[in-house]
Formats: sequence, structure tokens, C-alpha cells
Amino acid sequence: MRECRLLNNNWKFTYGDQVTATSKEIASWQDIGIPHSFGIPYFMEKEFYVGYGTYSTWISLAEEDCKKRLRLEFLGVFQKARVYLNGEKVGEHRGGYTPFLVELTNVARPGKNHLIVSVDNLWDARLAPRAGEHQFNGGIYRDVQLILTEFCGIEEYGVFVQTTKLERENEDPNGWNATVKIDTQVFDQRPDIGEYQNNGLSQMQEPLFLETCILDGETVLAKENSRINMKTEGEIDSEKKDRNSTSSLNSKTITQQISLSGIQPWSPNSPKLYTVVSRVSYNEILVDCVRTNFGIRTVRFDKDNGFFLNGEHFAILGANVHQDHAGWADAVTRAGIQRDIRMIKECGMNTIRGSHYPHHPYFAQVCDEEGILFWSEMCFWGTGGDKRDGFWVASAYPPKKEDQKDFEKSCLDQLEEMIRSQRSHPSIICWSMCNEVFFTDAPVKDKAKELIRKMVERSHELDPSRPAAVGGAQRDGFDVLGDLAGYNGDGA
Repeated sequence: MRECRLLNNNWKFTYGDQVTATSKEIASWQDIGIPHSFGIPYFMEKEFYVGYGTYSTWISLAEEDCKKRLRLEFLGVFQKARVYLNGEKVGEHRGGYTPFLVELTNVARPGKNHLIVSVDNLWDARLAPRAGEHQFNGGIYRDVQLILTEFCGIEEYGVFVQTTKLERENEDPNGWNATVKIDTQVFDQRPDIGEYQNNGLSQMQEPLFLETCILDGETVLAKENSRINMKTEGEIDSEKKDRNSTSSLNSKTITQQISLSGIQPWSPNSPKLYTVVSRVSYNEILVDCVRTNFGIRTVRFDKDNGFFLNGEHFAILGANVHQDHAGWADAVTRAGIQRDIRMIKECGMNTIRGSHYPHHPYFAQVCDEEGILFWSEMCFWGTGGDKRDGFWVASAYPPKKEDQKDFEKSCLDQLEEMIRSQRSHPSIICWSMCNEVFFTDAPVKDKAKELIRKMVERSHELDPSRPAAVGGAQRDGFDVLGDLAGYNGDGA
């Protein structure tokens, strides 16, 4: 069965790239906890440390642990990370604001395992963002956990719940009928032979079974069962991933439509949440269980009449929120996130724009719980003033041809990571592709627009239930590239 172990405590840290440091050297490093930032203590200084930092900790595993699939989940590392276990490189990630997974299965061993993570916040011509202000302190600034599962089950971020139909039957708060669509991505890495087969879990001809329940508290509202034959030709997801990918080589998405009656929709005035419980079994053995909180709601933007929530006109009043806190830089605790959102709610606001990058997944969770609409934004943006390659005042889109292909990939990869990891949150009403990308050098401005069009198309593929917005679109015709346009108050 699935188990998650938080790994935020008992880390060592030093500045510099020290992945080959000895145990004696590591002993003299700073004792720190996660979340952590290169910039602590922090009070919005104009200058900040730019370079490398190295983190070290130990992971203790039992014999039984090592018979399972083992992955590390990092919720945010700014901005490039290289991960080593027992001296072997097991993964890397480019992008400072989105979760990523690192496979440990083939490297971890019983007993103590030494984990080293090298992080840098160096400006990178081929990585979004290329421009901005003081928010670029490096570090492992969001939570880290170890995820243990069987070799078949539900992918991380593999459950997507969306409302496809919502109708009011009567004036009772619970007088609504709805249809929800649930996409569940199931993976299967069971070996054909070996010790795993003795547990009754080997990959033979027997299928997996997916049971999906919708709960209101502990009350079961609906249940759906699906038989999954992972070997059926044409049904296995075709794209092959490497071992450090979020997705498995052998995975398949199961779609279920479930009708519900007598429900209460989610809104800022009544943030009602339900739970999807997804269980995967094999030969009547339960091998995985994932709980996903969600809200039943619809959103619609009309160019003449404004925003509609659950079919009714709703006036948006909100604020932009950055992720840094005085003293902590961007290493903000969950308690700090919750405090900020509650303060905004208490001010009488009902919406937050997550400027200008994907925020901690917990941010959207608290917005769900407190009843705050959330505009979730990508980290593709520029700033005014003189542009020069090599630091954080560069053109939003790279002017050099040799940088453009990798840069576009970084935008599309981080867009997918943002959407996949947060798309079941009812508070999120749109995905924003960017902020003020018009701060791009004139010769490549059309290429920046074309990239935004690609991102809008990809957003629709990943999540057809939400519009794709273009944030900070007040100049140079960027406002016609998506479903929505956001205008910042800079006088344009």
C-alpha cells in the first residue's frame, strides 16, 4: 500500500557545489530544515546570492521498504536540481516552481541511504523565467517526501476530477444535480518473475481493477468499478518515459462519468468539498489507494457579461500574491500560506492571482478550503528597462536562436507540471500562460506570441475544463492569444 514520509527534518546545507564532500566535511555544514532558502534572512534586499547550494540528509529504509517502488517528491526547488543517492545520480530537474519526482527504486538499499541535492539559481538563457526582480533566491524551498508504492497503482497527480454538468433542481442549497468526469492514470511495473510473484502480484494475464468512490464526509454518494487490462493493444499510453519521469512506461488512463444528485456546489460563499477515493486492486489484493478532495462547480467567462460561477454572475475582487515572506524569503511554511489566504478573505476579497509563477500546491488547497478563487500563472515573464543576456533583466523570450528550442521546452514542461499537479482544485478558475511577455526584444516578439499560442493549445489538451489566460497582456497585441486576457495597471 501507498505510504508517504515527510523528509523536511535533519538536513545539512552549505553554499557551493559540494556533491563529492566527505562525511567529515558534511558534519561541519549548517543544520537546517526544509523549507529552506539561500536568502535567509531576507528583507527584500536588491541583491541576493546567486550560485550553488548543496543539501545532505540520510534516508533509513527497511528490507520491506526496498521491495516497493520508491520515489522522492520535491514540491519546489529553485531553480535547477541534481539529485544523488549513495553517490549515484538519480535525477535532475529544470524549473523552480513546479513539483517533480525522482525514482530511487533501483538504487536504494536497506539501511541508511545518503541523499545529496545540488541546487543552483544561476541565470539560464534556456530556462523560464529569464527576467524578474527579487524572488529568485535559490534552495529547496518547498516540502520533500518519500513515496512508497507497490509496482502497480495510481500515478502521482494521476487523478483528475472535473465537473461536466451542473443543474439546479430547487432552491435548497443541496438541490443540485451534477455529472463529474474522473480520469485516473494507472501504472503497472510488475515483474513477470521473481520475489514479487510470490506475493501474488506478478504481471501475468490477470487485470487490475479500479474502484472509484465519491464521498461526502464518510457517506458514499456513488461508486464505479472498472476492469483494466494493461496488456490490451492500443490502450496503453504510447509515450515512453525514462525512469525519472513522472509517468511510467506502462500506464493507462481510465475515464469514468458519475452522476450525482442532491449535492452542494463549491463557491467562495460555501466552499463545499467532496472526496474521490481511488482504489486499485489485483487478485482481490488492495495495492493502492489515493484520496482526492474536489469541489463541484462550473466556471464561464463571457466577454460582454463577465464571470459566471455555477451558472450565476459573480463579481471578482482580489489581489496579486507573491510567495516570499519577510525574513523567510521564499521558504514559506504552510502556516504562513494559510495565514495570508485567510487575511485576504477577511479583507473581503474573493480571488487571488498567483503572481507570476506556479505556487505551492498547498496554496490551492487552502484556497479550496477557505473559498478563494485562484488564477494560477506560469513563470514566463519579462520586466521593463534595459535588457542584457546573463542576468535577470533579459528579454522574456530568448533573442538567440540556439537558446529558443530548449527555452520553449522549459515553458511547456513547467506548464504541464503546474496543470497536472493542481488540476482537481475547484478554486483554480484558469491557467495563465505568462505575465508581461511583451517585454521581449522586438526581433523575436512574434516568436514569443507563437510560443504562447502553443502553450494555450497544450493547456486545453491537459485540462479542457478551464480557460487559458494571457496575463499582463496590455501591450503589443498579446491580449488576443488566449481565452482570457489580464491587464496590469502600468498605464498601457
